[in-house]
Amino acid sequence: MLFCVSSWAQNNIVREASPKLQKFLSDNPVAAKVFKNAISNAFSNRTVRLFYFYSDDDSEAPAFHFYPNTAGSPDVMLCICENQPPLDEFITTLFETLNSRNENAFENLFQDAYLGTKSREQFATEISRFEFEATKDTRSILLTLKFRKKEINESYYYRKFIECPTNFDGFLSYSRRVSPHRDAITEYELKYDSLRKMYHETNSVSNSPTKN
Repeated sequence: MLFCVSSWAQNNIVREASPKLQKFLSDNPVAAKVFKNAISNAFSNRTVRLFYFYSDDDSEAPAFHFYPNTAGSPDVMLCICENQPPLDEFITTLFETLNSRNENAFENLFQDAYLGTKSREQFATEISRFEFEATKDTRSILLTLKFRKKEINESYYYRKFIECPTNFDGFLSYSRRVSPHRDAITEYELKYDSLRKMYHETNSVSNSPTKN
């Protein structure tokens, strides 16, 4: 049964991938095998769907994932910017696949933020650590693969992952340097604020006196 679920996830992602990414995987069979293995491992017991969006905004993440927690929805949604070079689409999909393995940790952290048992700084730092671990794993995989020079030259993210420091403090400063238009820490702090606001609004309604 586990094998069947893994195969479904693997085939589902490849089938839903853009024609550009499908061709890239066909042209790079070793990378395709690694890609499919990562999907099988990450989604051995979870359902997943791929969703594409388009953006030219440098301040916006090129990919993200979330857990819908809605009846009839997949367990994980991978959201990938389509208008990027094939190698970058491969890298960002691989990264979000690896990052999504932290589902339980993410959900616990978001619950702590909602309840206020984690500080704003703790919340942002812990999410950054999850991103750091997924970045290191992605980097390790990329170091084992060989791509065409043209593919690497067209890529925005390949060298950024390859050259990323493997210590957390170095990762934070490096991320700020290579992505000057995107402040991930601020994004996470704003997410924390929205969770706390949601908590206060919910409790304000539940604690309000009942009208006769």
